Amino acid sequence: GIPPRTLADKYSKFIDFDGLCVHYRHFEAKGSRRPALVLLHGFGGSVFSWKKAWGDLTSKSKRSVLAFDLPGFGLTSRPTEGEWEHNPYTQRYSLMLLFKLMDSLGIERATFIGHGSGGALSVLAGAMRPKRVEMLILVSPAIYTSGFPTFIQSLFRTRLGKSIVTELVRSEMGELVLRRSYYNKKKLSEETLQVYKNLLKVQNWDDALWEMARVQPAVKVETKLSLVECPINIIHGENDKLIPYSESKRLLATMERHGQRCELRGLQKCGHVPHEEHPIEFVELVTDFLNDDSLELESKLNDP
Repeated sequence: GIPPRTLADKYSKFIDFDGLCVHYRHFEAKGSRRPALVLLHGFGGSVFSWKKAWGDLTSKSKRSVLAFDLPGFGLTSRPTEGEWEHNPYTQRYSLMLLFKLMDSLGIERATFIGHGSGGALSVLAGAMRPKRVEMLILVSPAIYTSGFPTFIQSLFRTRLGKSIVTELVRSEMGELVLRRSYYNKKKLSEETLQVYKNLLKVQNWDDALWEMARVQPAVKVETKLSLVECPINIIHGENDKLIPYSESKRLLATMERHGQRCELRGLQKCGHVPHEEHPIEFVELVTDFLNDDSLELESKLNDP
């Protein structure tokens, strides 16, 4: 496998936590007192997934922005069994890592922007540490379906050997899922495809995939929704083939039933990855949510 650092770009930073080397990108908005934006990628995603939206997101929000690779993805190291004290491929570990990284960068409060399974992680973070969360912006979130693609999970349950399964996923499946993520296939550039393909060749990629397939989610995310105190906003491509738009409508109805603040914005002619397929519109929606007047009032109340 390729050593992760060889795929780093000029914005890449690395930090070590208990033997796990975490890859992240951090833009610091000098003098801004507003909560940061923390970006949480979905299954198969990475820091690089936010690349097309990054520039506009930093300039238009005028906030600090942090993205990092969760264990098992991107350029964060992938320890194998026997090398860890706590399994890094669990949701619980990801949550711990999220707050550790925020602490180490001095980020006290943030708006979490979570895509797919990163949306589920955002909800858990909001339920666990409400004081540290200003708002959740969920992008095509995996709340009712597992963020781990079912067809990969079922492949691991077959009698095919581990090496056959990983080769299948690496060659055909990876590209197939990626092409299905976009509504307009022409927007999926060769360059983007290459970045995704390179990430599938990183050291211990196959072992990490195997470990993730074995981990059962500790909690049903929908049971934690009522514990979230901050506003929840949802952005979802109306032509999403991986997580149907109807799931976000269901989420909206649930939130309204709980009496929680929630808004859903659908994007037309858009698949599973709005931040990659329609980055300009995506940032406009995010900025709209962030400029909500009631948010200003709330931050004044929260500011001692």
